[in-house]
Amino acid sequence: MNKQALLKNIHHKIFGSISLALLILIAVPQPAAAIPSDPPAGSSLQQRIDFRKNELKLVVDPKDEQRLKTRCIAIQALYRNFQQELSPKVTNHQNKYQSIDAKLYLAIGKLKLAQRDTLELEKQRTALAAKVAALDIVFTNYSQSIDDVVVMNCQADLIGFKSLVQTSRGYHDAVRLQTSDIKNYVVDTIKATLAGHTTALQPK
Repeated sequence: MNKQALLKNIHHKIFGSISLALLILIAVPQPAAAIPSDPPAGSSLQQRIDFRKNELKLVVDPKDEQRLKTRCIAIQALYRNFQQELSPKVTNHQNKYQSIDAKLYLAIGKLKLAQRDTLELEKQRTALAAKVAALDIVFTNYSQSIDDVVVMNCQADLIGFKSLVQTSRGYHDAVRLQTSDIKNYVVDTIKATLAGHTTALQPK
């Protein structure tokens, strides 16, 4: 296989993985506009509840309390389903991006053998890794927020419960934004760089 065909094969393998890597959005209610602050490291459930209550400063109308006490149990059941679905999808996301990174590493090696300048592509690979690492942190916080919604006594602290639900929606919003950013970076930046190398290696 010649150099141009080999690079084209690597190019297809990398971008064939991308669509699978991006299928990680979880269907939840409408996301909040604000992205939450990270919770204190090593915090307990109660500490996180208090942190979110202080952060969001939500209120509950007394006349809605009874309705919300009934509804919160149903919401917890819904979130329990999210809880069961999220972990394997996050693992799949991580595995797919590891695969993309490995294929980029291989592509860089092949380009070096072809005496191509790979500095820009190496910088882009590093930038992609940083974006994925940031998304992994959001996934961790998202998963924790869902766990907290499921296990807390929602009827005993309606404001705390509302705060945790809004927090989980905020993290979902962050997942969507950062996933879109990664997709655009891979397609618009890394793919363009690889395409440039492919074109340059074509027979004159």
